[in-house]
Amino acid sequence: MRRVVVVVLALILLSAVGVGLAVRGVATERSKPSSAPRRSSSALYEEVSVDPSGRPYDVALRRHGSGAAIVVRRPLAVLHAPSRQILVLGGEAVPYVRAGEYQAIDLARRPGDRYPVLGVWVDERGHRDDALVGVVVRERDTPVVRWQQLDRVAYVTDGGVGGITTVEWANRTKTLDNEVSRLYERELVDRGRQFFRADVDGTEGFDTVVFSNGFGDGGFPAVAGYDAEGRRAAVALWSMVAPWRLAFPKGTPPTQVRQREKALAACLAGRRTIDGGHHCRRLR
Repeated sequence: MRRVVVVVLALILLSAVGVGLAVRGVATERSKPSSAPRRSSSALYEEVSVDPSGRPYDVALRRHGSGAAIVVRRPLAVLHAPSRQILVLGGEAVPYVRAGEYQAIDLARRPGDRYPVLGVWVDERGHRDDALVGVVVRERDTPVVRWQQLDRVAYVTDGGVGGITTVEWANRTKTLDNEVSRLYERELVDRGRQFFRADVDGTEGFDTVVFSNGFGDGGFPAVAGYDAEGRRAAVALWSMVAPWRLAFPKGTPPTQVRQREKALAACLAGRRTIDGGHHCRRLR
């Protein structure tokens, strides 16, 4: 019943935020600091980061202290999916997922049915903690030339975490105390780590990745990257706490990102307000 309520609330919020790729709820205590716009008490302002040419990013990139923030990718795992089917869901549901509970994503064939999974991190120089803000599953090694929203709400979480697993794990009989539930408790809760991977589906190789989404609770989208031949080459799970073009510098951004950037540019120029009457100013 709780999951149904969360999904309903997420869908209601989605309809209220037309320019975003995702709906995001209130951050949990364990969530990383959000890069959501900060507004002054005297006036309503949307703080905007811009690239060297002056073009706004869709999301402000913040830094803590004197360190300069950058966005980088790092390997998380190589996922082995013998069926070439994966499930995307809230990370807290991964330990107990059942067959048929979620719609599978069919992946392109790769050698050995093994798929690189990369994490997108906001790396703040001089700051103690980096933030994992997105995850990318590579289907093909061809370059992405175009990004497009694949699923408006790919997963919903009330724990600030997302998960990727295989249908093989979903098909296995589980107890309440299983290897994934123990990893979740030990790695994310006790040790405060931002992700873990597991080999639990009965075939050799990692089949499960559970990760902090860098924001908190809510519903979050999947975005597909297509190559020059129109084939899907990657699937990204995104939480909109870092600029899209810094995280994915290659390929035309999704329509929602381009629309947001255009609206922020007009707002900075004083031609419009945004998000219910907010003015815009550049983030220093």
